[in-house]
Amino acid sequence: MSRPRVVDPELPPRLRRKGGAYYYVTKTRPAKWIPLGSDRGEALQLYTKIAAADELSAALPKRQAVVAPGRDGEMERRFWSKVDRPSPDACWLWTASTTKSGYGQFGLERGVVRAHRLALELATGKSVEGHVVRHLCDNTACCNPAHLAIGTHTENVADRVERGRSSTRGKSNKAVKLTGRIFNEARARALRKRKA
Repeated sequence: MSRPRVVDPELPPRLRRKGGAYYYVTKTRPAKWIPLGSDRGEALQLYTKIAAADELSAALPKRQAVVAPGRDGEMERRFWSKVDRPSPDACWLWTASTTKSGYGQFGLERGVVRAHRLALELATGKSVEGHVVRHLCDNTACCNPAHLAIGTHTENVADRVERGRSSTRGKSNKAVKLTGRIFNEARARALRKRKA
């Protein structure tokens, strides 16, 4: 006989603590335990993001067939054969064709789609059309549905800025070719030519 589960009343629903670590427990059956780390503050932040994405995902309409009916099984086998899945918690890396930015891409009859978007559609059975699929792990090649969340463009930009992946201005930008001193010298030369 199993012992009754003790739920911490101070934690929000679906956030559990086990062995010193925090987990988000999905609503799906069987439930998946998504690790959020051992720091309570960080776990609560991640929980908020994942819970919001779960609510949005539940509100989405059921997906329409990604490819012609009857070919879904073949397409899914072909898709997942291109994903390296070492463990449920690890990033599942796309091993086939990628974009210049590192996002996986997969060919369908309707055209090429981003691999992480299709992975979330296949895992949830819901369309992500019209929504942004965010990587919670910051790995563009990752196709693990536990690391993906549906969100808005605003949330995606906020994630990018918060994690320091936003483009920067000035000399901290890697693409800048002129430093402050060189720029000032070139500007002074241009102003002298104008006056002459």
